[in-house]
Amino acid sequence: MKKQLIRTISGAILSISIITGSFAQTPDPTLPNFDEIIIAGSEDMSTYMNHYIRPFMNSFGTGIANGWYNTAATHEPLGFDLTFYVSLVSVPDQDLSFNFLQSEYNNLRLTTGGPDAVLPTLIGGTTGGLRFVSSVTDPVTGTVVNSPAFNVPKGVGEDIPTKNIPVPMVQLAVGIIKNTELIVRYAPTVTIGKKKDFELKFFGIGVKHDFKQWIPGIKTVPIDLSILIGYTNLNTDFFFSNTGTSVVQVSSGSKASFDARIWTVQALVSKKISVLTVYGGIGYNSINSEYDMTGEYGFQDVLDPSKTVFVEDPVSLEFPLNGFRATAGLRLKFAIFTLHADYTLQEYNTLTVGFGFSVR
Repeated sequence: MKKQLIRTISGAILSISIITGSFAQTPDPTLPNFDEIIIAGSEDMSTYMNHYIRPFMNSFGTGIANGWYNTAATHEPLGFDLTFYVSLVSVPDQDLSFNFLQSEYNNLRLTTGGPDAVLPTLIGGTTGGLRFVSSVTDPVTGTVVNSPAFNVPKGVGEDIPTKNIPVPMVQLAVGIIKNTELIVRYAPTVTIGKKKDFELKFFGIGVKHDFKQWIPGIKTVPIDLSILIGYTNLNTDFFFSNTGTSVVQVSSGSKASFDARIWTVQALVSKKISVLTVYGGIGYNSINSEYDMTGEYGFQDVLDPSKTVFVEDPVSLEFPLNGFRATAGLRLKFAIFTLHADYTLQEYNTLTVGFGFSVR
C-alpha cells in the first residue's frame, strides 16, 4: 500500500511543484520563472504573487476537500474500504488572468503598452511577449533608473490543461463502533531530487457517523443518513539552490512552502438499489492555504550595480476560501470492487471519479 500511495500522490506533485518550484534556480520548460520580480522589492513581489497564484491555491485546496465518501452508509466494525480517486477542479475563465494595475506597485513597471495590462495567472496562458523592469528613483538626483528588462511570468496553460486542476488521492476507511467510520488519508514524507530539494507531507483524518439510528421516527426508512467531518493537512517545501544562471542568489536553507489546512462538514444521504448506490451531500468547506518564501535572497542594486541588496523572507501570503457545497453521485459495486463518480457545486465546481475495494 505504501508504494501505491506514493505513486498515486506523486501525480499531485506536478501541480504542487508548479507553485513551490516556480522560483527554482534550475530552468524547467514546464514552470514559469518569476525570480526576477524580487528585484522590485518584497512588497511588489507579494502583491504580484497574491494575484498570480491565488486561483491555483484555491482550486487545489478545493480538490483536497473532495472525495471523502461515495455512500452515506457506514461500515460494520472492522469493515473497510480502500479508495483511489482523482478530483478535477474546474477553473473559471476569469481566474486564468488578472488585471495588472500600476497603482498597486512601487517599482514594478511594464516596458511596453500602457501602465496597466491583463496578465496570466499561474494557471493561465501566454504573456504576448510583455516585459517588466524595476524602476527606482535615485533619492539624490531624482533620476529614474531601470533594471534590465525581464519577461513577465507566463502561466502553465501552454504545458498542461488549464480548465481542470487534477488532485489525486488515496484513503482508507474502517468501521469502529456505533455505526461510526474512521477515515484516514496519509502519505509518508515524499522527497524528490538528487539534492532532496522537494519534500511533501500529507495527512488527513475524518469521521462518518450514522445519525439515523438516534431518530426513532426514521430508523426504519430504507435510506442511509450520516454526517461527515474531515480535516486534511498538506505541507510542501522546495529548497532553493544556486546554479549561477539566475540573477537572484539564495542563502542555504532558503525555500518556498505551500501549506493547506482544509476542514469539511457534510450531511450525507444515499440509497442502495442492487449494485447501484445513489448518494449526495450538503455541507461547508473551510480552506486556508499559505504560500511563504523564507531565507535570504540577494540581487544587484538597481541604483548601484556594484552593490548587492539582500531581502529576507520576502513573501508570506494566505488564501482563505470558505463556502457551502452540494454533491450528487453514483456508485457501482461488484463483489468487493467499487466504481464511483460525483459532481460538487461550489465556488470551484469539481468532478470526482474513483475506484476501490470495499468489505462490509
